[in-house]
Amino acid sequence: MNPSILKVKEISFSYSEEPVLHSISTNIQPGEFICVIGPNGSGKSTLLKVLAGLLKPNSGQLYFKDKNYLGYKRKQLAQSITWIPQEHPMVFPFKVSEVVLMGRHPYLSAFTFEGEDDIAIARNAMEQTQTFQFAQRNFNEISGGEKQRVVIAGAIAQEP
Repeated sequence: MNPSILKVKEISFSYSEEPVLHSISTNIQPGEFICVIGPNGSGKSTLLKVLAGLLKPNSGQLYFKDKNYLGYKRKQLAQSITWIPQEHPMVFPFKVSEVVLMGRHPYLSAFTFEGEDDIAIARNAMEQTQTFQFAQRNFNEISGGEKQRVVIAGAIAQEP
């Protein structure tokens, strides 16, 4: 039997005193697609943030490739798991190409810049998402749908 890509055991999470997730368990196999549905405010985004390692559960265990999440460094998880948020607030005036290149961050050492391979991977990701034509535009000046495609290009460039 193949190892699970993601195993969730009795996960619970609360924001302050308000419980959001209660004893969630599931087992996801490689190649399997899942859908998380529910009413607004039911904890869907919170669950995805916990699964992406962005929030720490109050109780329960998470396993990625049959290894406890706690056994991974954040950089290791970032090389295998990507997160695309619902909104994309950008304080600084980054170019679209710079936003996509941010997806290469998990593969860079401290104080290093992207190399030719990273730039080629980012360009390929922009071509796949049809965002290369505005690579030099300011991220804050493109439409919401274009922003979503740029963030997806960054996730592709991350090569999880």
